[in-house]
Amino acid sequence: MVFDAAGSSYFSSSYDGVPDDGTRSYHLDAYCSEYCYGGGPYDYESGLADHFYNAVHVVDQPLWNGCTQSQLGLVAELVDIKADRHISERIYDRISQWGDKILPPGHTLPGDYYNTKKLIKDLGLSVEKISACKNGCM
Repeated sequence: MVFDAAGSSYFSSSYDGVPDDGTRSYHLDAYCSEYCYGGGPYDYESGLADHFYNAVHVVDQPLWNGCTQSQLGLVAELVDIKADRHISERIYDRISQWGDKILPPGHTLPGDYYNTKKLIKDLGLSVEKISACKNGCM
């Protein structure tokens, strides 16, 4: 699995002077299933990895055709600015609506904070709400 994801160019035919006999990827999978996935074998049947990679592929598309910025990149920056500058959800929504007006038709920027949170949750990342004000200003 690790070898498959990294590709054949990740390891040369000789690693630390030891030629590869075709079992290197098997040993890497065994190591990762023991240490990378909580001590148990990776559950290929659950499809969690496929769901994650499909979600990443969807949000890694450009904001519009010909744009160099991805949806995920822009959303990550906006959420970082929101957290860093203590921007309320209402102001975030207004910024998103403004972006909707100035971006070309067919863009993929979420229209509000609710859809941004859904996008982040679809990736399996947690969204933690820290309430500091009863009016939702922080």
